[in-house]
Amino acid sequence: MKNYGIFTSLALSIFFLSGCFPQGMTPEEFINSSDGVSLTINGQQVMTYKEGTHQIGYNDEEVQFRVSDDRFSNFFVVKCVDVPKEQGQTIEALLTYTTDNDILEKLCNFTVSKIDGDMVWLWDGKKKIGAVVRLLR
Repeated sequence: MKNYGIFTSLALSIFFLSGCFPQGMTPEEFINSSDGVSLTINGQQVMTYKEGTHQIGYNDEEVQFRVSDDRFSNFFVVKCVDVPKEQGQTIEALLTYTTDNDILEKLCNFTVSKIDGDMVWLWDGKKKIGAVVRLLR
């Protein structure tokens, strides 16, 4: 029986050390894996804008980015305190998004990781949440 405990401990140690539990993604991985309007949480894209079946919107007065499917059953909204203007800028924002059975809200501290034209990559490293949004003006 002693050997069983040793083998179990050893197996669990190897499991933990091998990285079998996802650590989330880095800002670089987020930038490289997200090339269009999307929401990524813990390394998984939970919503991706598709031109034929989704809608996007931007309200400049409220600094609010909206993405939804055509039925409005799946969506995410990022309401920022400031307009993203430059890489490295930190912006507090309220993220609201749908899951399979709920609507969730998270207060995020996004860093502007990249700006390319009207596309903006927002990354919250603590929460491992990334949003790619479009400044429509």
